[in-house]
Amino acid sequence: MDISNGGKMQREEKGLTPLQKCTAAIRQLAYGGPADQLDEYLRMGETTALECLSNFCQCVMQIYGVTGSRNDINVLNESPLFNDILKGNSPEVNFIVNGTQYTKGYYLADDIYPEWSTFVKSFSCPQDPKRIKFKQRQEAARKDVERAFGVLQARLAIIRGA
Repeated sequence: MDISNGGKMQREEKGLTPLQKCTAAIRQLAYGGPADQLDEYLRMGETTALECLSNFCQCVMQIYGVTGSRNDINVLNESPLFNDILKGNSPEVNFIVNGTQYTKGYYLADDIYPEWSTFVKSFSCPQDPKRIKFKQRQEAARKDVERAFGVLQARLAIIRGA
């Protein structure tokens, strides 16, 4: 079918766009529904949706590799962000605490993480009020992050599991 485009005649391509194909794959991963549910939304049949999902996953595995267990330490060891931190190339983050300016970010962590300056761990047995307050605030922040991740797990099928 010919359509007009700024005075030029172009041939309309039949088929699905890369955006439609990626959307189909990501929606299947995110919501975990059947492939045929995409028919109304993307005008895509079940077989095509499954093919898009397979191609998408193969590309992800080709780029990132098959990584096995996804526990915290394995993710940490494969993270480009933390590899950069180990090389001394961390993103610049500017903030001031108690009049001291900092230029590097930090991450709240628990005892399983290595002893890196970028990881802030809670005090195991705080004695003074200042450290007790710090431990309470840090644990509250970690619980907030865990709750937010729990909400994501409930909403997005890909985070719940394979």
